[in-house]
Amino acid sequence: MNTPSTFIRRIAAGRRGAVRALTLVMVATSVAVIGCGDDPVAPSSDFEARGIALQIGSVDTVIVDATSLQGSLQVEAGAAVENIGVQFIRMDGTRGVPGSGYSLGWTVADTSIASIESSAAWQFRLVGKKEGSTTVTFQLMKGANAIYTSGAVPIEVAGGAGFAMGDTLVYNFYDRDMANNRIEASRQRKTWYVLRTGITYEDSTGVTEILEVTSDANGSMELERDTIYMRTAADGAVYQYDMLRSLLGRVEGAELLGDLLPAQWVRIGSVMTEGTGSWFALGVDSIDVSNVNLPGVPVALSMGLRMDASHKGKMGVTVPAGAYDDAFRTDHSLRLNVRPAGFPISALFDSVMVRFDISAKDGLINRTFQSKVMTAELLGQSQDLPVVGYEMELVSYKRAK
Repeated sequence: MNTPSTFIRRIAAGRRGAVRALTLVMVATSVAVIGCGDDPVAPSSDFEARGIALQIGSVDTVIVDATSLQGSLQVEAGAAVENIGVQFIRMDGTRGVPGSGYSLGWTVADTSIASIESSAAWQFRLVGKKEGSTTVTFQLMKGANAIYTSGAVPIEVAGGAGFAMGDTLVYNFYDRDMANNRIEASRQRKTWYVLRTGITYEDSTGVTEILEVTSDANGSMELERDTIYMRTAADGAVYQYDMLRSLLGRVEGAELLGDLLPAQWVRIGSVMTEGTGSWFALGVDSIDVSNVNLPGVPVALSMGLRMDASHKGKMGVTVPAGAYDDAFRTDHSLRLNVRPAGFPISALFDSVMVRFDISAKDGLINRTFQSKVMTAELLGQSQDLPVVGYEMELVSYKRAK
């Protein structure tokens, strides 16, 4: 079972472990202070330190002893490592934390990459903002004075949305019938190969490039290929490029309209916001395309598209890959408004729902698209437009390292 708090740690230089974490927040300050409280180690009244040890659970993640450094702090962009414990190394080599009048301070070199927040007595929370590397120094404060300052501790932030270069994700993909039941016989396999992370694409940085290969149910015959671009922003928002066009391709008759749309980033979810929320997934209230001429349609059409996101917060979901208690759910209402150009009366005004379950650790966990029959009315004639829905669920995630 996956857990809501995971992380990557490296105990010694050149040695890495892989456990990842989720959520992120924006923090503007580069220096912060935690007050002390009840400590697991008995406090002492006079305290001199020569080093510092950072622990996750009972395991040393970083040790700075005089000029010696072992390990580094690691986190996923759009994620957080919770409750990293602090112990100071005394001059005689023993460990402990001081009593009242002392506190922990730190300075992060680049807070656009990572930030640190207080979480409990002599503990802190590491937040990954965007892919990259920075450092942090820790101070033992006595009042307003730093009586010890550590050497620089490396912080490494991996690419967001749970992906790393070389990762492979396998999904089951099913069509839905008009009653929104899964059609078992329609199963296909979609395999995502993470080609690159942290690239710049379409005016956005920190983008992950994914090759999607669709095959039959057993994966023995390849059917098609596509390239997907995703990114996680500093506020935890998850975007996918050109998602709108692919959704319209599932609406009978609307695929030609989709070809006329400009490709753009669509905000499909968030891996930080645990409460509810809403936003315009297209970044604006609606997108309008005017004076469209379609084969067999005697008048020019205008089309308005709106995609409203309703974020449900953290909601557990179970898929063949396992149970994800840390998944975040966002429902979207995709509304189409098609009308004869120059006329206020709509030929088609309807909406369909799409849902995303996303984990900061493993990225996209589940996606469902509603089946529905839309009806268009044009020049006194009615036309049914079936929307062929689907389900896409994670089966396995093989990490490159």
